[in-house]
Amino acid sequence: DDRAPGLRVAFHELRPELRVHPEEVVADEHLAVAARARPDADRENTDAFRDPPRELGGDDVYFAPFGPKGYGAPGNLGPHVNSRRDEWGPMVSADGRRLLFASDGRGGSGKHDLFVAERDGVGWAEARNLGPVVASKLDDFDATFLDDGRSIVFASERRGAESAHLFVTIWKDGAYQAPVWLGSKVNQAGKWNFGAAVRTGAPGFLYFNVSGDIYRVRYRLE
Repeated sequence: DDRAPGLRVAFHELRPELRVHPEEVVADEHLAVAARARPDADRENTDAFRDPPRELGGDDVYFAPFGPKGYGAPGNLGPHVNSRRDEWGPMVSADGRRLLFASDGRGGSGKHDLFVAERDGVGWAEARNLGPVVASKLDDFDATFLDDGRSIVFASERRGAESAHLFVTIWKDGAYQAPVWLGSKVNQAGKWNFGAAVRTGAPGFLYFNVSGDIYRVRYRLE
């Protein structure tokens, strides 16, 4: 079934959006598709993963303030977010209150699990695993919040480690529901379908990357 419960996708709108290198789209459009750096709703800050300097271990998530003169110096988000291993694929909710990312250093069900950290004053509270209902035994990564600020589309290797497919987990009754595959009209067989993102100011559109090309599809939460 190509329809996920709670999510209506207008498959006829699936089309290439920008056939350029993903990093160029991030720089020009402020979309988190591959580099996963996206300003929040007010464009006052951004969170991104990077390699050097490796302050806590592997790839860490950093914070950089955004102001009239552009981005300021990045700072490591510290041990409430980062671990001795790798954290990557960060995405901030539209209200700036929740940080979603993947980690293989904070325990969980598989290789990389999805975690969310809540704003705690000027910093972030200890990140929480989204739990076994969402997690698989392989990599789950590149997640983004949908328009309700809770439901999540993410990439996963759970259909086979030689490719990644997009899944959605709907937030309902105070909990995440079992992830549902977004179907063959969104996911392309044998390819890496990843980098899900939404764009502030353009509700109802999901952007994603398929082996280097960027697509968008219209959706509606029900």
